[in-house]
Amino acid sequence: MASKIIRVLAAGKMEAMGRRVIEGLKPEVEVVHFMLSTHIADELPLILENKIPPNPSSNVAAEILGGPVSLSEKPAQALILGGAYTDEMITDLRALVKERQAAAAQEGRTIRQIPWIRIESARSKFSPSDPDAYVPDVIARFKAELFKLDGEGKLDGSDGEVYAV
Repeated sequence: MASKIIRVLAAGKMEAMGRRVIEGLKPEVEVVHFMLSTHIADELPLILENKIPPNPSSNVAAEILGGPVSLSEKPAQALILGGAYTDEMITDLRALVKERQAAAAQEGRTIRQIPWIRIESARSKFSPSDPDAYVPDVIARFKAELFKLDGEGKLDGSDGEVYAV
C-alpha cells in the first residue's frame, strides 16, 4: 500500500467509465486530469509541461476534485490508459511526446517523463460491456502497478516506460 497519495493522469474512451475509475482509485490515487482518447494528442504534451490545456476534453477529474489542480504544485507521477488504447496508438503518442520533449529541450524547457500504465485487454477477465465487473478489475490492476512502481522509485519523473497490466 502506498504511504502517500499518488497523482496520475488518466485517459479513456468514455467519461462515464473514467468517472467510475477515478472514484474507485481514491483515496490512494488521485487523478489530476482526465483526457478523452480522441483529444489526448492535443492535451498530453501540454500536461507533461505542467500546463492545463485551454479547452480540456473532459472536466471529470476537476469535478471530482472540486476544481482544477495546479499541475506545477502537484505534477502527475504516471499516466494510466484505458483498454481502448492499441499498441499503435501508444506508439504514435509516445513519438509525439518524444518530438515535443526534443523541441522543449532546445528551448531550455523540460517535459517530464512519467510511466505509462495501460490496460492490456487480452489480460482482462471482464468486458467493458459489464462495467460492474470490469471497473473494479481495472482499478485493482492500476493500483497494484502504481504501488509497485512507487516502491521501486519509478514515479519520480525519470521513468518513461510503458507497463501493460
